[in-house]
Parts: sequence; C-alpha cells; structure tokens
Amino acid sequence: MLLRWFRSFVRDELRIYVHPEYMLLTHLNRQSSLGFKLGFNQKIMRQQVLTVSLSEPVNQWNTLKNSLADALNSSTWQDAVKQGVSAKVIISSHFARYAVIPWSVDLAVESERQAFMRYRFNTLFGDAAKTWDLQMSEPEFGQPTIASGVDSNLINALHEVLAAANISVKSISPYLMLAINQSVQQIQQQKTQQLTINQDFWFAVVESERLCFALIENGAWRLVKNVALETDLNAQLNTLIQREMVNSNINSTLPLVIYQAESGAEPVLNISNSLIIQIHSNGFEHTINSSEKSLKKWREVRA
Repeated sequence: MLLRWFRSFVRDELRIYVHPEYMLLTHLNRQSSLGFKLGFNQKIMRQQVLTVSLSEPVNQWNTLKNSLADALNSSTWQDAVKQGVSAKVIISSHFARYAVIPWSVDLAVESERQAFMRYRFNTLFGDAAKTWDLQMSEPEFGQPTIASGVDSNLINALHEVLAAANISVKSISPYLMLAINQSVQQIQQQKTQQLTINQDFWFAVVESERLCFALIENGAWRLVKNVALETDLNAQLNTLIQREMVNSNINSTLPLVIYQAESGAEPVLNISNSLIIQIHSNGFEHTINSSEKSLKKWREVRA
C-alpha cells in the first residue's frame, strides 16, 4: 500500500495550458532528491504546442477535444500516457471570470457555497454565469477568498478527452491561481524582505491580450478584475491603481507584484512610484512565447 501511494505521489505530470489560440502540452518528470532533505525536482521532458482556434463559440469544445485526443494518441505522447501520467490543466483567464467571496461561517457547507457563488456570479455577469462551473478557494478563517467561473462545457470536454486516454485529472485551475501560488512562493523565499505575503500589494498577471489585476490585503483577496490587455501596459496599470485607490479608500502607495510568463516580454514599468517586484514563472510556459502571434487550493478533483 505504501509503495503504491509513493508511486502515485511521484507520477509524472502532464500539464496542459488552454489558450484561445493554442494548447501547450508539457511532460514534467518528478525526480526524487535524497540527502539531508527529501524533495522532488521537476524536469521538462517534452513540450508541444497545438495550434487551435477556440475563440469562436461554435464547435470550440469539439475542436479542443479532437485536437487534444489526436495529440495524446500520437507517437509523441503515447509512451508518456502508457507509463502513467496525471494531468494538471491550467485554463487561460480568457476563459475564466473571478469574484471575491466574503467570509461567512455559513459557507462551510458546500451547498451554501454553491448557492452564494451562483448568486454572486449571476449578479456580476448576468445570465451567462448560469452554465458556469463555479469553484471557490478554501478561505482562511475570517478572511475573504476568491472564486472562479468557467464554462461547464469546457470542464466536461477536458474530463471527457482525458478519461478516454486513461489519464487521471489531478486538478483544473485558472492561470491566475498558478500565478498567485508561484508569486507567494517566491515572495516567501526572498531574502531582501522587500515584501511579505501578509502585506498589502497590487497583483497583476499579464497574458497575451489579457490582464488580471487584484488587490491583496493582509494576505487575502480584496478585489480582482479580468480585463483586456491594452497596448500601453504602464498607462493601463497606473489607471487601474489610481481608480481602485479611490474606490477602496487606499491612501498609501502599495508595492506592485507583476507576473508575466512570456520570455523576453517583460516591460520596463514606472507605476506611480511603486516598488515593482517581477515574478518569474517556473518555466513550463517558456515555449508559449515562440508560438504566439503577439492561495492554497483551487479546484481539486473529487474522488
């Protein structure tokens, strides 16, 4: 039993990034490192970019399923599939919408969570939210948290094609959550103590044509916006910060943590004299740049 558990823990990972114009498949090998401290290192074994068009609603999820199924059945991925991999899916913020959920003891019950999230998303996004899969991050006691809404048809399509390939799904999460988790990890590891995760700071995640902008207060989500990326990122961030300082009654200048995965695309920023902290990704997305034209837990799959 222990050996079976250990094998499942070190199983290789297939990470799938879903973007409107492509899917990035990455095979990560988890290698154990023994010594004074037991740990695991991830090594990229192979990557593949699948060019797709998921921007148009008509047949978009059939296109996703067909493209992903063809790739997993190809010689490129058959060895990894046969050896056994678990899938971790990252969904671009193009396909996700977000809402901050206030703390309430009543939300400890899953049925109450779903009812409140449904009300919250319907209020913010209208009838379109009625068919979304809604998931909420596990909150700290007394703290607000964040929830995501993703088209249920997208979630079902991913589960269907991965189940057909006999690949277990470890998690499905929006890109924003990968970004905040990696950012928190790097902030904790910083030796300069420029910023701690319990401080207040602005948080920006830059994807191609998409910008997620958030305010973190005392380590918790205060607000989050998911907007189209403008040509002048400096001007856009300055405008967002100035507007939200007024809306949130913030009188002090806060640091800005910016996460941008695309290699060679980091802008020179001058944001309202703020301390700017660039967060570098763990590297699985590095292939994305060449193919483009231009807090604890999110959604763990239940047994």
